[in-house]
Amino acid sequence: VEADDYYNDTHTNAHKLGTFISNHDFGRIGWVIKDMKPDVTDDELLKRVQLAHAMLFFSRGAPIIYYGDEQGFTGDNNIDENSNRLDMFPSQTEEFINYDLVGTDATAADDNFDTSHPLYVTIQQLAALRKAHQTLRRGLQIGRFGTEDSEGGNNFGVLAYSRIDIEQPSPIEYLAVFNTSNEPQTATFATATPEADFIRVGDGSNTPLSSDASGMVTVTAAPLSYAVYAANKAIAESDAPFTAQFAEVEASSSAGDIEVEVLVEGDQFALVDFYVQQGDEPMTYIGSDKTAPYRIYWPSQHIVREDITFHFEASNRTGASISGETVRTVDNRRIDQVNVHYQNGNQRQLMIAYNQVGYQYGPFNLNEGTIPIQLSGENSYLHLVFQDRPDINQFLIDDVIRINTQEVLLPGSQQTEQGKWVVDLYINNDHELATTNNFNATEKAPVLVNQPDAPEPFDVDIYIRGSNNSWEARESDRMEYLGNHIYRTEIRINDAITEFKVADAQWLDADIGGLITDSPEIYSRGGPNLTFEAPETNRSYYFYYIQKPDEDGNVEKIHQIFRVED
Repeated sequence: VEADDYYNDTHTNAHKLGTFISNHDFGRIGWVIKDMKPDVTDDELLKRVQLAHAMLFFSRGAPIIYYGDEQGFTGDNNIDENSNRLDMFPSQTEEFINYDLVGTDATAADDNFDTSHPLYVTIQQLAALRKAHQTLRRGLQIGRFGTEDSEGGNNFGVLAYSRIDIEQPSPIEYLAVFNTSNEPQTATFATATPEADFIRVGDGSNTPLSSDASGMVTVTAAPLSYAVYAANKAIAESDAPFTAQFAEVEASSSAGDIEVEVLVEGDQFALVDFYVQQGDEPMTYIGSDKTAPYRIYWPSQHIVREDITFHFEASNRTGASISGETVRTVDNRRIDQVNVHYQNGNQRQLMIAYNQVGYQYGPFNLNEGTIPIQLSGENSYLHLVFQDRPDINQFLIDDVIRINTQEVLLPGSQQTEQGKWVVDLYINNDHELATTNNFNATEKAPVLVNQPDAPEPFDVDIYIRGSNNSWEARESDRMEYLGNHIYRTEIRINDAITEFKVADAQWLDADIGGLITDSPEIYSRGGPNLTFEAPETNRSYYFYYIQKPDEDGNVEKIHQIFRVED
């Protein structure tokens, strides 16, 4: 749960936020499981939905039950038809009546408020167990084991984590263990309580787990099961030397949401409070963290360029405390113009630039030499694509240039008399970047694979879904596969600004948008929307989605390119 640190601030953290496994937008958990496992039996589906609710109740945060889940509602995730909003009164709508509910022979034609429904009973039991054990409500969550970590990405297996209420005088460690596999699974992992018996709570079982002298415990979990254990003794205080210091930062400056991390040794249960000071202003508290890695993300966008002092106060359960300070240069200046000098060993004709939300600059004619790109808005990252067009449906593309503007361009920029920040960017045939001339003797630039007979990257239809079509998956906006890793569709654009994504009909196999970064994958699944600013409205444009392997054909390092053109 390392991503939890993004929620640390002066008012809250991930442990205080609501959590859910179903809602009207995402779909109900019963439907999600059926969609992922079309051949799932009724019995397995019920057990998996029960297991999902156990994860919800025993994890950090405040569990939120979407009404109807306790009655086995599934829907079909058709948001436009309100299939996820079915009420519990008898329905006369044939489509709703045809839904296969979880854990019951009832249909939507029946009154579906049944307090004996197996999911209603399960949720009632989970809520009672959570209420009876404060640690399951308030305790820190520490990940202990995930089958995915040790078996090459297999998502079916054991998940285990500790819940520990460190605010208690004698904190007891709880273990929550889940098995998402249809087979028994055994896992060995660390705990914070050596030489302890972990007694199962909630079901009357008398068979404990036992940790060894180093705190390791081995558990065998039945198929599609969950269990909660509580240690029979409190966590001992650490007698190791307690140390804390700021983590080193390689970059010369930082921008945006700045990661501030403190490295703690000698105690796995420290409290780190973070503070910031700007100039002569008083030191200001900005948040806390109680679990490693100890860090916070501080929004610095209100600062143009300034040295900022960060301060921490770290303490542990013995009363030991350590403080520290560091000065970071915050630089939120933005490049206004990039003059691109491309050595162009492959004699490409066109260049297109994209920023981190997919905003497109160009195309530019490379025959004109130096290409000045006038940037606007947020441009933390840029992608430069150099290409030829043998015909309207094909692209020959050099390896994509990915640029972190803060680290690569800003240090070499110059301010004009008008206050604009301008930089020259040189790219040689080895695709090395510099802000001074670095052209070399290499004859050709690296290229992306050209494979006209390449199979489709997706097994489902994909669409351009966006503000132009109410985010629907319309047949008219379905993308045609052209071969060579390229999809295309023609769309009429009526608005000056169009936000969009490449997605399948259910938002599952494909949900592709920003943020674009300097990594090989120029999208984030489920991320923010992409943006197209139309030169002219009330006309049609071609939308392309290109998913290229690298020059060695490695599909694990794909280059994904969005293109809109006349």
